[in-house]
Amino acid sequence: MNSDSKFIDEKVLNTFYLAAGTLIKEFSEENLKKVIEAFKVVNTEDLIRDKTSAEEIIANLPNQFYDYLAERFSANLNEFPEFWLINDCRLYVLFSEEIAIYINEKIINEGVNTVAGNIYEGSNYLDQGSPELAILHFNQVEHYIGAYFRGFSYMDLENYPNAIRNFQAFLDGLNQLFAKYPDEGFDSNFSLNFFMNDVHLVLGYLYNVTKHYIKAKTEFEKVLTLDKLEDQYYILSPEKSDTIGRTTFEIFINNYLLALDKIGDYVTAINVLQKVLELMPGNYYYKKQLKKFVEGKGRQDTADDILSNVKSIKRPYNIISFNKTQQIAREKVLEDMIVEQIKYRGEVFGKKLELYQDNKIYGRQYFLKEINGRLDLLLIDKTADVLYVVELKRNSAGLEVVSQIESYMAALKKEIAKPIKGIIFMHKSNPALIEKVKAKKDLELFTYKFDFEKLG
Repeated sequence: MNSDSKFIDEKVLNTFYLAAGTLIKEFSEENLKKVIEAFKVVNTEDLIRDKTSAEEIIANLPNQFYDYLAERFSANLNEFPEFWLINDCRLYVLFSEEIAIYINEKIINEGVNTVAGNIYEGSNYLDQGSPELAILHFNQVEHYIGAYFRGFSYMDLENYPNAIRNFQAFLDGLNQLFAKYPDEGFDSNFSLNFFMNDVHLVLGYLYNVTKHYIKAKTEFEKVLTLDKLEDQYYILSPEKSDTIGRTTFEIFINNYLLALDKIGDYVTAINVLQKVLELMPGNYYYKKQLKKFVEGKGRQDTADDILSNVKSIKRPYNIISFNKTQQIAREKVLEDMIVEQIKYRGEVFGKKLELYQDNKIYGRQYFLKEINGRLDLLLIDKTADVLYVVELKRNSAGLEVVSQIESYMAALKKEIAKPIKGIIFMHKSNPALIEKVKAKKDLELFTYKFDFEKLG
């Protein structure tokens, strides 16, 4: 771990690492106890910020530590499921698949007739395509967390009214939690907002299927209340549908457009499509839809065309894969930091840079067709007329990041006739990478730190 990094509680994190290192070298019940006690007080956010180190440490701990995690996850799900949503399920991003399977199987085997056992076993059945067996387990869960999983079960069974009722019950439960604990910040908690975003997306689809288009529009507007359209693009675009080859973002937009078309809200549809085409300037399908909405012709043709591209936003149900999208969303924060720095200070990386845009390129998450890659940010120094490709790494990266950004720069040079330079922006670097970047005249390497200022 980088000694000059800033964490919420670096001392506690170091205590856990030191205890874990001792246990890995020499197993004893006393050493195991010290690791568990240290882990109980370590901040999950710090572990995720230091993901590479945390993954390595956890991967080498003995099974007895994983037994403790299984016991902890079970206890929280049984006694305070919200804490599992907020904290425990996020830890899965630090586990290898083998560790996750070990923990899950232990929870199932030792949690018969408990909330935890039913949630985990039901999730496995749902992931295997057996919603009728999954729902038998989820029906045993009285807490509203069970409604989240029952909603997906009923959706797979095409029992849409019951799916809607259960998803709404889950949202009602979260809103009651926010009202009960107004000072705990639950209403702005990242993980809980992720689940709410997820449910609003699915409810919008379900209302479309059941032809309640005004309600569908309302759900999609709630999605955009949680995150702006460009943020949803960043969060949802990496997810591909196995069945239709479209990203989850495109599925969301198609659902939204269908609802808007059915209720005749062409103004909103045009605004949405214009924003989408700023993000996806080369997309012929959305250009065609925009033209139809603007012309106001062939309304039924437009609806039928959109309808053929509307699908359910199907999520992975297995607990192992719950956090993949959350990680993508978390990494968006780095982009936001840079964009906000430009907006409020007029400079970033010690330069007067702006987000680059033209009639073809939008400077966030621009897709380079030639190399099938997506660059994180594209900025421009308008005074010198120089472009900067920015590659963001939330934690650390190896020497391969140099080849990655150079390939982006080379591909971009074939699309735009301007000088192009590169910036690598990461939390933790290493001497070899620093030296390699120094040898490149068109590359720069920057790091960032988290600082916390006590005000009272």
